[in-house]
Amino acid sequence: AQTVTINVDASCRSMNWTGINTASARILAGVSNRSLNIWGSLILNASANMQNNFMGTIYFKSDSIGRNIDLKGKTINGNYTYFDGAGEWTLASAFTAQGIFHAKGSIVTNNFAITATSFSSSTTNTRQLTLGSSIITINGNWQISNSTGYTVNAGTSAINISGTYYNGGSLAYHNVTFSAATPISFYGGNTYDTLSFSSSKDISFEGGKTQTFNILSILNGTSCSDLVKIKTLNPGLPANFSKASGTLTGSYLQITDVTAGGGATFNATSSYGIGNVTGWNITSPVADDFYWIAGTGNWSDPNHWSLTSGGVPATCSPSILDNVFFDANSFTGGGDTVTVDIAASCNNMNWTGATLNPYFAGFQSLNIG
Repeated sequence: AQTVTINVDASCRSMNWTGINTASARILAGVSNRSLNIWGSLILNASANMQNNFMGTIYFKSDSIGRNIDLKGKTINGNYTYFDGAGEWTLASAFTAQGIFHAKGSIVTNNFAITATSFSSSTTNTRQLTLGSSIITINGNWQISNSTGYTVNAGTSAINISGTYYNGGSLAYHNVTFSAATPISFYGGNTYDTLSFSSSKDISFEGGKTQTFNILSILNGTSCSDLVKIKTLNPGLPANFSKASGTLTGSYLQITDVTAGGGATFNATSSYGIGNVTGWNITSPVADDFYWIAGTGNWSDPNHWSLTSGGVPATCSPSILDNVFFDANSFTGGGDTVTVDIAASCNNMNWTGATLNPYFAGFQSLNIG
């Protein structure tokens, strides 16, 4: 094996490995605190004997057009790859890296796939991202925190994101899919052909911003104990959905301060609306009376709620439609505590029948009526 080790912060115009003898291993190496500044093109070698083990940061710095990046199946292993010149880079093969930071210039995917742990941009420099029909896989977050000077030519691309934080920079995309099953925070007022959430049942959108789409695909809940939450990130400041035509229908949704419009019909069956939900046609479940049972516990635990005083546990906790009662059958000992452990809701709350001096505690919000 022969190894080229980048032991300083290095620079070159172009780097081309196509002509190497691949009879034995040829290795590009270097530790994470070193950088490689490339002012032209980067072309690696497809042979299995060519190994890119450089762990430092790569900066693409060119101010000219006509620069190519051809990884030939290899991966850029450093924590970040910066596009930091005013020029243009065109992919000649799939691009696989860790974090990608787009600081300046134009990236043309040329219909090739991109796979990365993150994609971000926060400068005000002129930047352009031309995606064609590429499939972009981001195994973390997408963050365009400053879109001044930024243009996305979305083409027919598909962006698949597994992270839980997204800032689209109020730009236009084609198809964007989120695969995380955990809560997702969504920033910017963005435009999509198709916006999909394949697994999450808790999605928060930036208040005061509008998500415009032709198709929105979200999960449906299955019962009062399995609601899909769609809400604003800024309580009291609604987020907005806009769809020009057609019908969007969901079931067992809990919609909090999210309005809908644009010309389409928005239906939510067996669902709950909290705050400003203008534009939704919400068919609510039948309201119930819920009674606290079994002493100390958390509001979110259905084993502490019954549909009768002292009765068997219910299958869910109260909603904004339901009345809640704390009475003589609620507590088993002095000082029992009810803890509001989630953002909770009810229609009316009545403690007049409670005995044994219980405590009401918690740091989450409680919406009444």
